[in-house]
Amino acid sequence: MVTAGCGLGETACPAIGYVPVVVVQLDGWPAASGRSVELVCAGCAERADGGPGTSQVLPVGTEVAFPLPGALPEQVTVRVLADGGVAAEVTTAPEFVRTGGSEQCGGPTSARVVVPAPG
Repeated sequence: MVTAGCGLGETACPAIGYVPVVVVQLDGWPAASGRSVELVCAGCAERADGGPGTSQVLPVGTEVAFPLPGALPEQVTVRVLADGGVAAEVTTAPEFVRTGGSEQCGGPTSARVVVPAPG
């Protein structure tokens, strides 16, 4: 007899707390140092400076992943920061897709946001 499950029948699901991820991809950007990416959304982790709903700023090459330990946001804003200012900004409704696990039990999810190079 199966005592834990997530659906009908005998499907037993592991008790795993998956954290959704937003992957930011910089498309067509030249190699550069000193660039970082900021993800802003309602429910994102707070920054160290206390800015509400803003995740930390992360250094980036061409791609960076932001884990979102809360509810899935309906909208995110991605800012690419360089030379003391905002080099590019994209606001979008992310489309989260399951990237593992199973249909019966769920699994990890991620959304991809592409930020094209300016100009």
